[in-house]
Amino acid sequence: MAFPVSQTNQRPKGVHTAVIILWVTVGIGVLDKFLAVLAKTAHTGFSMQFITMVGSMAVLIVMIGQRRNWARITFLVLYLFGLILTVPALPALLILLRVRPLSFFLTLALTVLQTVALILLFQREASEWFRARH
Repeated sequence: MAFPVSQTNQRPKGVHTAVIILWVTVGIGVLDKFLAVLAKTAHTGFSMQFITMVGSMAVLIVMIGQRRNWARITFLVLYLFGLILTVPALPALLILLRVRPLSFFLTLALTVLQTVALILLFQREASEWFRARH
């Protein structure tokens, strides 16, 4: 079902919520890295790789909020790629649970929140809003 033209420019509530959730995940990721640095379990501290990752995620979130469908698709692809890489990393995650349980639960929270955000970004109302971009 298409929305009247007057409604297509207004960001759907699901997209708005997803953008907020994604910003929260960035904050959780930075907090987790900060805690790892404090606990001296991070190898390089706030490395250029980490800063680049956070910056890239920030750009994707901003672009998603600005109705750029490519950003939504890119986030989906990166999420799926990360999920695939998680399978061989499961033993390391279990070690993390014993060594740094807070970090394990923050990682789990990130995964759950990103999953919720993706579901919101790909609901029909959100998809129609992204497609209606002029």
